[in-house]
Amino acid sequence: MSTFGSVQQLSDNTNVCIDLHDPEIRMNEAQMSLFSPFRPMLAERVAIDEVEKLMNNEPFYIETKVDGERMQLHKEKNAFMYYSRSANDYTHVFGSQPSSGFLTPLIADCFSSLHSCILDGEMIVVDPTADVWLSKGMNVDVKSLSTYENASYHPCFIVFDILVINEKKLANVPLRERIKTMEKLLKPKPGYLQFVERQDAATRADVVKALNEAIDKREEGLVIKSPSSVYKPNLRSGSGWLKIKPEYVDSLSDEVL
Repeated sequence: MSTFGSVQQLSDNTNVCIDLHDPEIRMNEAQMSLFSPFRPMLAERVAIDEVEKLMNNEPFYIETKVDGERMQLHKEKNAFMYYSRSANDYTHVFGSQPSSGFLTPLIADCFSSLHSCILDGEMIVVDPTADVWLSKGMNVDVKSLSTYENASYHPCFIVFDILVINEKKLANVPLRERIKTMEKLLKPKPGYLQFVERQDAATRADVVKALNEAIDKREEGLVIKSPSSVYKPNLRSGSGWLKIKPEYVDSLSDEVL
């Protein structure tokens, strides 16, 4: 490991130890610090027939599964940083401040009531001439400078969670409350910073209907989330987040068409 990597890891470990010394902070929150990437929470692959049971027969959210690159946006005052799912830094592409990069100058005014925050979401490529989102299968790399330097394309950050707001950690706040906070304090800008499409649901039939609509729109699939779920970095099984793609449901071909 490089000297920088060793120092960074030591610093991160020290921050975790300091946080854990505070009885008000739990382990999943201790991993979250501004400008220090962490492994995101993941969704468990399931079949449609399992959804109601795994949601404890209670209402849930259905979100569009966006076919982009998982990304964290960290902001404090006018400083921005962007990290991939693997904790790689792509700030040089999207912009470290409102005067640089291919995205930050266009979304800096979306945070007028936020001194600091960490957002979790998906970065996609937009083709404004055709008014479409470009998927990973279209030979575009959302993380590459050349994607934007040599075309009219631009990035768009699809936000689905807020984990830190004005130095307050929200990992143990239920998802329904995190969403309300996010929608209250962030000002979306269509084509550049948007909230993920989300609908309320409660039954298997709701999931089948939503999946059929996703197939019609050529979307990647669905993400099902419990409104009471807390955020646990790097957790998949038992997280309260589920994912469903068309290829998971061959046995339901009569319903999912």
